[in-house]
Amino acid sequence: MKKILLILLVLGLSAAGIGYYMYQKPAEKTVSADASLRITAKELLAAFQADEAKAMATYAADGQVIEVSGSVVGLDASDPAKVTVSLDTGDPMAAVVLEFDKAAAPTWAPGAAVKAKGTCTGLLLDVVVTRCAVVE
Repeated sequence: MKKILLILLVLGLSAAGIGYYMYQKPAEKTVSADASLRITAKELLAAFQADEAKAMATYAADGQVIEVSGSVVGLDASDPAKVTVSLDTGDPMAAVVLEFDKAAAPTWAPGAAVKAKGTCTGLLLDVVVTRCAVVE
């Protein structure tokens, strides 16, 4: 019985260590990565609304970097770690949200036509693209 408990303890600690490592693992730099797909914010939202499973496979594949273009409708810098930029999709109930690290956040004004690249995480209420970098 003691051996079984010891084995379970070792397995549990190993799993916790691996989980902690994966959580703390630094994100790849999007700035130096090439975008594998280019799409507008309106097209990206439409793809998720038409077939979410297909859009996840196409735009949110493991670590895939996509480039999204659109018009800024809002910017939120209230989070101490990140700045979120909402892009117009033509749908008043949904947007494409770009998440930038606070240090690399752009200072775009509403109405500006912009391009950014990042990793799509899927559709919540909005389509979310994380680890973003500005495309010049």
